[in-house]
Amino acid sequence: MKHVAVKPIVLCDCNNFFVSCERIYRPDLQKKPVIVLSSNDGCVVSRSNEAKALGIPMGVPFFQVEKACRHYGIAVFSSNFELYQDISSRVIAVMKDNAPTVEVYSIDEAFLTFDLSSYAHIEEKMAQIRKQVYQWIGIPVSIGAASSKTLTKLAAEYGKKHEETGGCYSLLSLASEEMTNFLERVPVGNIWGIGKQLAVRLGKHRIRTARELRDVRDERIMKIIGMPGVKTAWELRGIPCIKIKEAETLQKTLQVSRSFGREIKDVDGIAAAITHFVSSAGIRLRQEKALAGAISVYITTNRFLTPYYSNSAKVLTPYPTNYTPQLIKLALLGLDRIYKPGYSYTKAGVTLEDLSSRSYMQRYLFAKDEGDDADKKQTLMDVVDAINENVGGKIISPAILHFNEGKEWAPRSNLKSPAYTTRWEDVPYIETAD
Repeated sequence: MKHVAVKPIVLCDCNNFFVSCERIYRPDLQKKPVIVLSSNDGCVVSRSNEAKALGIPMGVPFFQVEKACRHYGIAVFSSNFELYQDISSRVIAVMKDNAPTVEVYSIDEAFLTFDLSSYAHIEEKMAQIRKQVYQWIGIPVSIGAASSKTLTKLAAEYGKKHEETGGCYSLLSLASEEMTNFLERVPVGNIWGIGKQLAVRLGKHRIRTARELRDVRDERIMKIIGMPGVKTAWELRGIPCIKIKEAETLQKTLQVSRSFGREIKDVDGIAAAITHFVSSAGIRLRQEKALAGAISVYITTNRFLTPYYSNSAKVLTPYPTNYTPQLIKLALLGLDRIYKPGYSYTKAGVTLEDLSSRSYMQRYLFAKDEGDDADKKQTLMDVVDAINENVGGKIISPAILHFNEGKEWAPRSNLKSPAYTTRWEDVPYIETAD
């Protein structure tokens, strides 16, 4: 018996994505140990296979492995999210060229579906996509195929860990007995959506493998971990319960926050940080073709030191907007309400709330002037975004960011690579002899 579905589901997962992005412009680091750190150079968030082999754990604070990195000659990079996002968009573009439906699951993962009457050519298609992504962009990917998202995640993980698969593995052609053997080798904690706590709970009921979870009666699963567990069991049986999202739904909020590189006491420094956060949030808001109906601001000191202070304020917009100057004005109004002198602040953030689609923008009776100017403001923001995108960087930005050169609010990123793809001055060039 074979597992058959109308549409095969494929998962493309970029291998060690942040490290792979750094290696594109540093070919000398191929086959060498490399790690990437989180914001503020805090923890390890990406590791090459060579770094994993040396015992560098995921999520460990950098200071705990800094000595080992020097000893083994491990290349260390600060996060370069500008670069990673740009490379991710290029990978996704290749996916969209190859599949009618693409769901971007994360910065380094995407689900694809194909309108195929059979699975005869799916493995060939997977190999083609993998080769194309590597040749065009330089990112290695692992690809899995199955009849459900949960099984597809397991297939992609298997392809990543077993070199003999060539990075691609399909569960679609496995006979019933072969599928059972495959699931028997998968610990229940490795299943998508089953974390450590749920794995422990299932283990107490003698459910320790994917095969055992698949074969348990629905009533029993419901009693142990509820309906999500039942859906997972169905997915393991090859019955899709988690749909492919063909169009991204508008999120309810949009947050930008960051720990400061150094403690900040003066309100001007915090105001500069808030302005920077709002500017970034405004760009993302416009990319989503959305408007904000409110903005929240929060500031906090180190919770482990005294005196401790933390507070937030929410300010409503007169009308839904994505106009950055207006959002900055309201955010600074909120900051004025909660800032207290005499404290050393370590983190701040802004959250855009009550989001609505730009296409459904309404004119408000009591904000007629602002509403009439909305189209002009939208056009202005579109022009600013286009200029900044073309030149690679925020050339046009609020004045406070240009005068606040110290940028004490900026995170530590002492090991950050150049913005190879988004800033003209960072584009690498090769000198040739005349």
